[in-house]
Amino acid sequence: MNFPLTILRRGFWIIILSLTLLLYPLPSWAITIQDVPNPRQNDGGWVTDMAEMLSARTETHLNKMISELEAKNGSEIAVVTVPETISAATPKQFTTELFNYWGIGKKDKNNGVLFLISQRDRRVEIETGKGVQTILSDATVNNLIDTKIIPKFKLGQFENGIVAGTTELVTSLKGDEYKLLSIVIFIGILIIPIFVIILTSLKNTYKSRKNSYSRSYGGSSRPRTTYRRSTNSSSSSYSDSNNTSRTSYGGYDSCSGSSSGSYDSSSSSGSYDSGSFGGGCSDGGGGGGDW
Repeated sequence: MNFPLTILRRGFWIIILSLTLLLYPLPSWAITIQDVPNPRQNDGGWVTDMAEMLSARTETHLNKMISELEAKNGSEIAVVTVPETISAATPKQFTTELFNYWGIGKKDKNNGVLFLISQRDRRVEIETGKGVQTILSDATVNNLIDTKIIPKFKLGQFENGIVAGTTELVTSLKGDEYKLLSIVIFIGILIIPIFVIILTSLKNTYKSRKNSYSRSYGGSSRPRTTYRRSTNSSSSSYSDSNNTSRTSYGGYDSCSGSSSGSYDSSSSSGSYDSGSFGGGCSDGGGGGGDW
């Protein structure tokens, strides 16, 4: 007789509990930059997949690409996925702070890149060190995100988007060491023909004048007076010191570290301790996008 009543009571409390969870969801765990595992310290890799968006095979592929790049010219790329970034004011702030906390890139070159995906924010951020911004300008980074990453993310192809974005970054940074040589060759191709034309013109002018002198003086050489001119060349040198203002996040200057390593958040002065990346820093360069 009490069996149906018991079922009704249990069903009633289940409904109440379900409504409570829907109306008042449990607070999510706010991930801070200190909570993100450093891949260099964990397994010597470059990828941290907290949001579980990548397969083991894809992680291996990304680590291989970035390791080859780092061995080639010292550039460092970290690929990070996180569930959310609500511990920071914006995903951009979270990305900049994580970049400088780890010290991505070599200290003397600032040639680091952080490729971060926040799953619940539906946000992609790519942070760049100042040393790579001639290759990866803010406009270039935003175009990369808009054309290579976001279209795939909108289709739910997260692995493909992350691989495509990382491949584009690696390809761009691999070409950096050949940029100067390419410029020199290009300038040479332009200048050499002009130089040859000028020399030919001068040679023809000289011959024409020589023939003219010969006719004027009956074929004899015109007497020449030699002048010796002494010139004093003075050289001047100057130094240009630019004070670049950098954006501060979380109470510290994002590029103020004086030694390699990761940012020590316990110190408000922004001191650095020994880290596993190269000790680089970012002044806020890069770009981002939503999907």
